[in-house]
Amino acid sequence: MRISILAFGAVLAASPATATDFQPLREDPEIANGVLSYAVADFLRENCSQIEERTVRGKVFLLSLVTRAQSLGFSLDEATAYVDDPVEQERVQVQAMAYLRSQGLPEDPQESDWCRVGMAELDKRTPVPLMVRKR
Repeated sequence: MRISILAFGAVLAASPATATDFQPLREDPEIANGVLSYAVADFLRENCSQIEERTVRGKVFLLSLVTRAQSLGFSLDEATAYVDDPVEQERVQVQAMAYLRSQGLPEDPQESDWCRVGMAELDKRTPVPLMVRKR
């Protein structure tokens, strides 16, 4: 499954990836929680037809993460490389799925399961509703 967080790079000018130590980005609560929230929103949008993307708000949210990465000393190229990195994408997808399971998503979910968990998530005061909404 592809994480829409790749849109993070599309919001910005496409730039070549650089070799970077991503640990400070992984450890920053604002970035780590933001990337995780975006991955959760993406899973919900992809698996529940009753949930759609909030394109503009999602991009603004991603830009706030870029700004945070830059405040930590990372360049635009490095921030883009972080979200484009397949190892990072897989790591975040695993975390997002673990979170969704903790919210009641069964092992072999049907669309109704995704929608039930998704609608409950939209009612919470988390960043997820900034990126997706009910159709």
